[in-house]
Amino acid sequence: MSGPTIVDYRAVERERFEAARRRWQSLRGRAAAFRQQCEAAGHSECAVDVGVAVATDSADLDRECDELQNTLTDAASVLARLQVKDRTAQVMSGMQDALADLERRERAAATARQTQMQERPASVAADYTERVGALLASAEGDTRDFMQLGADILATTDSARARLLYKELAARISEANRAIDLLLERRAEIAELRAHLTDLPDPQPVEAVLNQAAQTVERGRDAEGLLAQARTAITAQLDTVAARADQDFVRQAVAEALTELGYVIEDVDVETAETLVFRQSSGHGVRADVGGGQIGLRTVRLDVATGSSTDRDAEEEFCRRVPGFLGALSRRGVSAGIKEQKLPGLIPPETIKLRRQGRTSPSRADEHTPVVRQRRTTT
Repeated sequence: MSGPTIVDYRAVERERFEAARRRWQSLRGRAAAFRQQCEAAGHSECAVDVGVAVATDSADLDRECDELQNTLTDAASVLARLQVKDRTAQVMSGMQDALADLERRERAAATARQTQMQERPASVAADYTERVGALLASAEGDTRDFMQLGADILATTDSARARLLYKELAARISEANRAIDLLLERRAEIAELRAHLTDLPDPQPVEAVLNQAAQTVERGRDAEGLLAQARTAITAQLDTVAARADQDFVRQAVAEALTELGYVIEDVDVETAETLVFRQSSGHGVRADVGGGQIGLRTVRLDVATGSSTDRDAEEEFCRRVPGFLGALSRRGVSAGIKEQKLPGLIPPETIKLRRQGRTSPSRADEHTPVVRQRRTTT
């Protein structure tokens, strides 16, 4: 037996769907950043077109996210191969010029040696040509910045100097690649965060922070603090919106669950929009208050004075229906469990005035029954 009952709830499916939706938005932002990278590299054909995600539940949306993420990963691999091919062609063109110049100088030197009967050491080009070419092709930035050092390696006749120059070239290319990788990742992070702006009730402050972060990144400076600030602000706003949506979703689930058990929603004057009242019998009903992660349930009198024994009978009747109510919530994606129950009869039921006697007309019931449906499409 029970009197007033408090039920803890979690809109599990809503939470999962919201997490998947946020992941989808982030991937859309990353795809936008990748498109810019492709266009800058001259390979816009590698860009990934992101359409509308049509998902019936969180599992479907997660699968669509996985597919998009795999598509982006594959496209990035294709772009990387094309960029290596482009850089190799550029490097070979530059090296051919360097080798041709080296050959001219060596022929001139050979002619001079024949005249002067002196020997001159040969360059190390034969040993380093392939290695230098591969190293230059690995540079993710403009290889022209490193071509002169590569030419110096090929031109030197000192093996020890060639080794030092080669190490210097490798270190400079490695450092430049790390800087480029970090820049691309920061751009992608900013694009991910920008993708959430359309979902925020107050996007302007966050957009200003992201603009500042973008400028900082392009100057080659650390923007992690700004990005952390933007992430925190976005999460806070999204959580607030999601909490309200979850509460509305649970109110609808409560209405549907009690209706399934035979209760009828009543047209009453209630304190808040979170309160629903349902008829259980001719003189009693159930009041449900949804909010703050809890559902408060209590037996109420409907417009009539009743005795303590009938009040107790009504409370005991609802007590017998609580397990079915929790099961009906579970089938609607709401995980619920009893947190607190009070003995029947300890607190007299309140009396709630009906606006109109009898059952509510369908049109009036629609006004009080929350209509909050899970999003089925995500753009």
